[in-house]
Amino acid sequence: MAPDLDSRRRAARIAGALFLAGGLAAYVTLTALGRHTDPVGTATACGLAVLLGVTVPFLPWGRWPTWALLTLPLSAFGLLALGGRVSDDFGAAFAALLSLPFVFVGVTQRPGLSVLLSPVAVGAYLAAGTGGGSGAAFVVALPISVAIGEVLAQASLAERRAQRGVEQLLEASQALGRVSDEDEAAAVLTQLAAGLLAADRVAVMLAEASASPVHTNVGHRRIPIPLRSVRVDTRDQDTGTGVAVTTGRTVFVVDPSSSPLGVGFPLDGVRSIVFVPLPGEGGHLGVVVAMWSRRRRSFPPASRKVAELLAAEAGRAFERVRATARLAQEAETDALTNLANRRSYARALERVRPGDAVVLLDLDHFKRVNDDHGHAAGDQALRLLARQMRAVVRQGDCVARYGGDELAMILGGAGVDGAVRAVERLRESWRASAPATTFSAGIAVRRADEPPAATLGRADAALYRAKGGGRDRVELASGDPSRSSRVS
Repeated sequence: MAPDLDSRRRAARIAGALFLAGGLAAYVTLTALGRHTDPVGTATACGLAVLLGVTVPFLPWGRWPTWALLTLPLSAFGLLALGGRVSDDFGAAFAALLSLPFVFVGVTQRPGLSVLLSPVAVGAYLAAGTGGGSGAAFVVALPISVAIGEVLAQASLAERRAQRGVEQLLEASQALGRVSDEDEAAAVLTQLAAGLLAADRVAVMLAEASASPVHTNVGHRRIPIPLRSVRVDTRDQDTGTGVAVTTGRTVFVVDPSSSPLGVGFPLDGVRSIVFVPLPGEGGHLGVVVAMWSRRRRSFPPASRKVAELLAAEAGRAFERVRATARLAQEAETDALTNLANRRSYARALERVRPGDAVVLLDLDHFKRVNDDHGHAAGDQALRLLARQMRAVVRQGDCVARYGGDELAMILGGAGVDGAVRAVERLRESWRASAPATTFSAGIAVRRADEPPAATLGRADAALYRAKGGGRDRVELASGDPSRSSRVS
């Protein structure tokens, strides 16, 4: 993990402090012990250390490559060797000061580098000659110094990883905060989970509807299956998805080939798998499924924490986009019939093409239904007709409540014949339901040279003729090709 610019500057400050402290400590210690038999040599070595301590923090480390930091511990070993060569007095401080370069390496470099630099320390000791101090003291000091360096390196690595994990979670939170729909949220989540958990495959399983036990894969990464092709019923406690959703706990499976918990997913090449529940206000929304191609003996607490924090952020994102979608749908939907409202129908009408059919329907004597049977009966009649209208149209057609007891359809590319067949199927199912009243309808097909509003006007005029001609009728707009303007 290469240090960034700020880390390099911090390492230079640490090195400067160690050089300064080491040089001063060596000089003061030798003075206090009365070991200045060679005061010039001792002062030279200690002075060079102090000089480095003062200048190192101000060198342009930002313009130099990261490996340039290794010159600092090498310089320290060189100073130790120099001190031993120029002054026999300095030999007494060699073993005591030996740990300082390893402290720097441990704080600033990756694990293992202290071990690699131990031969350099041996070389510095040999170069110091007789001034290198007691061999026994060096033999004891070297492994201790290497151990100190390795312990500090491991601790620094853990700290950097933790810091990077926090940064990644912050980035994940920001990325999930920008998603605008459920599909985008699932795609972002799979990418984030793959990176944070170092997973080879990731899938996101969500409930098909609110409180539904059936969950489908709304997003996945590196899994050779179509979206929404995996369906898992979470009432089945023999699946990892089911256990995670119903208990709210992360479920780790060491070997899914010998466990039923991985059911539903293609497990070829999968050696370990984890199911992390996605929390929501009303319960768990689904799970994030991470898979590895190498066997993992455990799911460490740190990884579990990262996964659960990511899942919590994702759960909030899914709830937000669902709430936004729900509000948008409510703004475009009639509350009584669950059909598109008039505003949605107006937008759909703007997109009508030549050959599309515009159909207006009106319940006959609707006021009488309300007066004789109550408004609840009138509402029920509207809801029933709305359901039957949705049953006779194709996907992509628009069905709307146009206003009051008037409903409307836009049938893409249906032409006169297709529109007539759809309305006749509707009349058959309506009569079979023993309704409280009948309905009338007017049909118009958009012409190539006609504005959509004009097509709607012709359909409205046809409906008016059907109502005026005795009701329970279907009329074609004037000018549309047919054997008769009245269909039935």
